[in-house]
Amino acid sequence: MVRALHAALDAGRAIIVVSESAVGSVKWAGILLQALCMLVAIAMVHSDNRRACGISLTLFGAGIALSVLLIAAYSRPFTGGNAVGPQLLKQVIASPAPDAAPNPSQVR
Repeated sequence: MVRALHAALDAGRAIIVVSESAVGSVKWAGILLQALCMLVAIAMVHSDNRRACGISLTLFGAGIALSVLLIAAYSRPFTGGNAVGPQLLKQVIASPAPDAAPNPSQVR
């Protein structure tokens, strides 16, 4: 029972730490600058073939857009439409304590 309580408290602390973290503007600038550099590099490599250049830039641009969307959607995991609820923490608190089994690292 005590172990389950400690696990629930640790999970609560982890939730608080994650909820206070955010993606800063420097990280956003770095991601977007890296994406721009990659698009320029792809365009330079495929500059002799317009069709290959267009296909490559379109595919990589779609990947950039999806990555930015996912980072934006999950930068604040406890607010908005993709919010993570406290259901798992409630399950840990409500679950009965498991039998006291020895820890494998302590068994010799």
